[in-house]
Amino acid sequence: MDSKFVIPIILLFGLNLSACGGGGGDDNDDDGIVYTGSKSPATVNATNARDLAVGGTGGANQAIVADSANSVSPFSSKGAAIESNLAATLTAQLETAAAAQARIAQQPLAICDSGSAELDQNSNGTEGTIVFTNCVVTGGNGAMLNGTVVFEATLSGSIVTWLEMRYINFKVTYQGESQTINMTVECSGTPLSCDVFSDYVGLDGKIYRVELTVVVDYSGTSFDVNAVVYHPNHGYFMLDASISYNNCPGGVPGSGTIMLTGAGPSTASVVFNDCDSFTVTHQGVPTVYLWADIL
Repeated sequence: MDSKFVIPIILLFGLNLSACGGGGGDDNDDDGIVYTGSKSPATVNATNARDLAVGGTGGANQAIVADSANSVSPFSSKGAAIESNLAATLTAQLETAAAAQARIAQQPLAICDSGSAELDQNSNGTEGTIVFTNCVVTGGNGAMLNGTVVFEATLSGSIVTWLEMRYINFKVTYQGESQTINMTVECSGTPLSCDVFSDYVGLDGKIYRVELTVVVDYSGTSFDVNAVVYHPNHGYFMLDASISYNNCPGGVPGSGTIMLTGAGPSTASVVFNDCDSFTVTHQGVPTVYLWADIL
């Protein structure tokens, strides 16, 4: 179920992310969207297959947006070492700041091809914010980032042993479309191993959570997505999607398929017929649903 990446402890002293005094914390009490629903495994059945199909469609959409926010290659599977994506880059730079001899409370981070990312932290690097302004991440996929990442850390000496980064109401603009995400990266251990998840309002108005595993982007219109989606009433299930977007109203896929796998295992498949309808098949029985009845 976990979506993890492992960050080597890389001390990028050339970035000079050090500090003495100042900054830190976040005076905004808005925690964004927070998932409070079921965290038990879902069992796919004839009663909930439609709900899980709608949740899985929104989960695929959100995984794609969150991957764009990370703005480079997909999140890796558990145990892989990656250094290029935004979450990993920020983690490595905060480790550098913690290990530095002399700290600077406010410091621009050299991670944007254009725009800026400004670090504001307390005297020991245990909390702070990173404010993104029209930042196009170096080596990324062209997504523009605006918003604030709030972080807290636990240090053992100069080594970060726990780190949480929260992207709160974080705006991502990618290929002309803008969406807002609430994403959390939680890291612990030595080296740090990180879980990535995003809480969001689904197509049916309920609050969901998606744990990111793999997103493959084929030219910005077709995607493969593997993720874990948490439905607030039914619990979590595995999502395996291959979908394409054809400018459908409501942002739903215009074609493609999703496989939903729950406990047991129990399964259902989803086929996106066009912009107007989708078919859910459970135990060999297909049922057609209209998006007009849901959105």
